[in-house]
Amino acid sequence: MLTSTEWITDLGRFDEVAPAWERLAATADPTPFARHAWLSAWWSAFGAGGALSICALWSGGELVAALPLHRRGAWLRATANDHTPAYRPLARDSQARERLAGALLAERAPIEARAVPVDEPEVRELLGAVEERGGRTILEPEQLSPLTEVAGSFQEYCTERKRAWRELERRGRKTAREHEVEQALIAQPRVLERELEEGLALEATGWKGRAGTAILASPDTATFYRKIAHAFHAAGELRLSSLRVDDRLVGFDLALLHRDRYFLLKTAYDENLRSLAPGLVLRRAVIERCFELELEAHEFLGPDMEWKRLFSTGHRRHAVWRAYPSGALHGVRYGYRRRARPRLKAAYLELEDAIGSRRRSRAAG
Repeated sequence: MLTSTEWITDLGRFDEVAPAWERLAATADPTPFARHAWLSAWWSAFGAGGALSICALWSGGELVAALPLHRRGAWLRATANDHTPAYRPLARDSQARERLAGALLAERAPIEARAVPVDEPEVRELLGAVEERGGRTILEPEQLSPLTEVAGSFQEYCTERKRAWRELERRGRKTAREHEVEQALIAQPRVLERELEEGLALEATGWKGRAGTAILASPDTATFYRKIAHAFHAAGELRLSSLRVDDRLVGFDLALLHRDRYFLLKTAYDENLRSLAPGLVLRRAVIERCFELELEAHEFLGPDMEWKRLFSTGHRRHAVWRAYPSGALHGVRYGYRRRARPRLKAAYLELEDAIGSRRRSRAAG
């Protein structure tokens, strides 16, 4: 296969190749997170301070492999951050992945990518191809992302969780008995602006707002999710779920429905009604709706959390991937990250523990 390498360095050119990009993403990534709309929104919101550097391989006028990156200093970094649930290299086949590995190493820059699903064969194949060509790679565990596979009947699924859900079920019945309850589950918004902003406002009233991690706490983050909502609404893939109690929004999901999988981007609940467990009641209802629609899975995304384990049937492993080309300077960087940094971190933690113990001893004395 004859290929040519292009480094896309501006958003205008990325927009020009959007049709070819979408064709490749449709075959190479089962999630919506490599779609042109997602990456374009990410760059518009978070790209300041970097230089767009997308590695694209062409063959016969068709895009056959790509890795969306940007330059920051000496590094090529993924177009990914805390708001990126998963980041995958795109390639049509094994040969294209091998050519992609060669193109990346030829750039002579270290690469860092987070949220990489390391258990997927295609990802492992690219990492192996980099190493076969003299590159050195490091994988650092990042997070486990829970999911619920929709298999069998919802009744069977509930039966397996009967003991764990006892209190949840009780609160759900109490809410339905004492209040007027309205649900909209995995629904396309009728009035996007109003429904989206109401949900974002709910998220900002809770602990995320107090911690400064709510969507509305950052103009860049708000820009990103609004762009995502509008782009995927236009594509027919945006889904909102809501729970209202006495006409008051108490639970909200911002999600994407892509290839029969429910991707939960953000969720929020009214903490003033914590005694009714509106977040958990909504989650149970959404998963029941997934069964009714015969979807493949409910993807929780993000890190493993106790409340997610009430519903999940499995998880995906994600890692931070760093690749270093050959050369003395890159060898030093690789050695520091591989050997020196873990030892320094362990020594620091040991020293911190010793200082803490000494302080506690003095306080006790």
